[in-house]
Amino acid sequence: MLGEVNAWLNNAAPPPPPPPGPIGSIPPEIEELAEALLEQSYACRAEGYNSSWAFHQFAVENNLGFPMAKSQRLQHNGKTYNYQPFARDTLFCEVPNWGDVQRLSQLLAGSIPPPGTLGRALLDATYATGGSPFRPDWAFHQYAVASQTLGPPLEPSKKLVVDGVSYSYQVFATDTIFNRGTEWQNIQRLSALANTTNPVQAKVRDELLKATYAAAGQQYRPDWAFHQLARQWNLGAPLGKTDPITVGGKQYNFQVYATDTIYNIVPNWSDVKRLSAIFRPQQTLLAAPAPVARLLSPGAVFAPEWDAFHIQRFAVAGRAPSAYGSRSGSKIRLIVLHGDAGPALQSLETMAMPGSPRMPHYYVAADGAVYQLVDDEFAAFHSGMAYWDGARRNINRSSIGIMLERPHTGYTDASRRALFWLIAHLRAKYNIPASSVVRWSDLSPDAAGDLADLPGNWYREG
Repeated sequence: MLGEVNAWLNNAAPPPPPPPGPIGSIPPEIEELAEALLEQSYACRAEGYNSSWAFHQFAVENNLGFPMAKSQRLQHNGKTYNYQPFARDTLFCEVPNWGDVQRLSQLLAGSIPPPGTLGRALLDATYATGGSPFRPDWAFHQYAVASQTLGPPLEPSKKLVVDGVSYSYQVFATDTIFNRGTEWQNIQRLSALANTTNPVQAKVRDELLKATYAAAGQQYRPDWAFHQLARQWNLGAPLGKTDPITVGGKQYNFQVYATDTIYNIVPNWSDVKRLSAIFRPQQTLLAAPAPVARLLSPGAVFAPEWDAFHIQRFAVAGRAPSAYGSRSGSKIRLIVLHGDAGPALQSLETMAMPGSPRMPHYYVAADGAVYQLVDDEFAAFHSGMAYWDGARRNINRSSIGIMLERPHTGYTDASRRALFWLIAHLRAKYNIPASSVVRWSDLSPDAAGDLADLPGNWYREG
């Protein structure tokens, strides 16, 4: 809790524990899911959720949405500040007063501060995280500061043409603002067109939605239920694509937006829920009183169009894996395969717990499911020191680790096809030649039995 963090920082006694919650508190399985989704939501653009960090605690308690960038440092007038942009505001504190969290919106109070002030330095830094330098003379930026609700930009302002009419627009975290032609005094919000029945406005809305999703590297699908609901609920810009995740042995689909995450349990596609409803059920109910079915168009698509194989995140709620580190500048040049006796979920839960000494990036289960435990940008501790490419080196830093479940009954056709698909995906992504896909037993004499009987055509074709 934030009070405990502040107490620790100030060397004071912690506050008393809160009284027991009312009847109907969060069931353990829902709490586990909420923690896993919160972790994934924070990890879209930052370090993942850390309940001991004052910024993260403050953001959750004040409903600021998800971080739009990692926490960073700023030097101003001989002092050092930590700051982090969230969807609805930027948080900052003077170092080392970590518990003294402040909001940029309160410092600005709806006005653009002059150059040389702390407020201006933080405002410039916030806009820089979205690749859009702050311009005090621009109407969009003046509007955004005055509104105090748009959050940081996702990209610079752009133009689009709809039916021969030119529009300028800029995507911010919580909304996209636009104007027609040179009508800079008539700036509008995309969210105001969510339920329009005017065909001209609806066309403009859909083109702006395409642009908003594209700013986050996603494709807008007007027939998808998640995308329709995000528009109706005004959840802001998407921060990631629709992804599967396995929590407590159950599979869910989820998509992270700037202010909330929506999800459903497979295969109950139409039972779409909001992460905020777990933490603030009454507030979310008031914000979206209509049943989900009433908000969707006829023929809305609930089930995502997954490929035959797809990657799903694996997470143990409330537990962060520790078996990974920095690549220290090394490029990904190698794929290393390992075997595991399983069962898959048991092995995954063990490796995803803090303190586990070993963990691959990916795990291919006997049923063909492909799980990801840690992002590729990190060096997972799946291998170790070995000779490769003429030198003894830390293989973890330059490789992707894949673990393949091999039950006592032998390899399965489903796992063979999934492994082949995953290797092809990673080779194309990182330009890895077929000769650089190896078993750990090929590199380490101490692991001579690791996947020794794995057929070569399972992983080296192409």
